[in-house]
Amino acid sequence: MNEEQAFQTALQASAERFAALEGEFAESRKPLTRDPATGLPNRLALTARLKTLLEAEGKAEPVALLVVSVEGLRGIAEQHGAATAEKALGKLSTLFRESIKKSDFVARVGGQEFAFLCSDVTQENAEAIAQRIRQSVEALRVALPSRAFTTETLSLSAGIAIAQPTATPTDFMQQAELALAAARAGSRSGILAYSAELGGNRAKIYAPHAA
Repeated sequence: MNEEQAFQTALQASAERFAALEGEFAESRKPLTRDPATGLPNRLALTARLKTLLEAEGKAEPVALLVVSVEGLRGIAEQHGAATAEKALGKLSTLFRESIKKSDFVARVGGQEFAFLCSDVTQENAEAIAQRIRQSVEALRVALPSRAFTTETLSLSAGIAIAQPTATPTDFMQQAELALAAARAGSRSGILAYSAELGGNRAKIYAPHAA
């Protein structure tokens, strides 16, 4: 009886320790999938989310990926310092979290690039979402150090892709980024959806940014 009780106690202690180690491991992985400046998921987390969505069996609703570039953010960092840029990033991350449904997903995927993954939306819906986010970004005012009455403003360009049945995460991301590059290169509205024509003009679109 005593030996059996001792064995059960040791087994329970081992199970509790194993559970604690699993928790510690999960916590240690968080920095790998989070952007330290904004607390948003990063590109690695976005890729994992894309893979889950695109490989889900029986998924019928359309999925839209919006990749956006916050124009002016890099200039703020260069002219007014990293601290001011970090404050702007804080405002942007809050705004972006509030701009989507709880079931949707937003990540920071570059210095001034962010990605929004929206389920059950059409291309028209995605364009309306991008336009709304753009207007919210343009309404932000970034306070400057030692300048009580001077602020900086930002703008936004967006590329949109709608997932195709056989799309891979890499294909999906490339389509949205290609649409963003085209939007930055010449779209009047600053918002552009991916099309087969854009895919055929890939080299021409990226040429101005090659340097």
